[in-house]
Amino acid sequence: MEGVLRTDCGTENGVMVGMQCYFRQDGEDTFAGEKAHKYGSSPANQRIEAWWSHFRHGRAGWWIDFFKDMVSAGLLDIGNVMQMEALWFCFEAVLQNELDKVKQHWNTHRIRHSGHGTVPGA
Repeated sequence: MEGVLRTDCGTENGVMVGMQCYFRQDGEDTFAGEKAHKYGSSPANQRIEAWWSHFRHGRAGWWIDFFKDMVSAGLLDIGNVMQMEALWFCFEAVLQNELDKVKQHWNTHRIRHSGHGTVPGA
């Protein structure tokens, strides 16, 4: 199997990069091992990147900062399974509510018409 996985430099892609290179380490083609992945720009995903930025600054960022502040203040040890379970017990409902709001917003937002004229499967 030949091919290259191309991703942008987003932090969410690190695991994919490692997996691709690992699974292709024994390949005998020109895309084996470390050559199985290539970083590049991704202008095709600008809208979703902008949306994630908006989400992070609007909702998720507050929670991320809140939990990071707890760690910094020594109130939370993320390596402690009992503390993490207690945190999940306390915040699961409110976090799920936040995610449900995001899902509702995403599933009901207006989508622009395609400039390509046709839509596959239509």
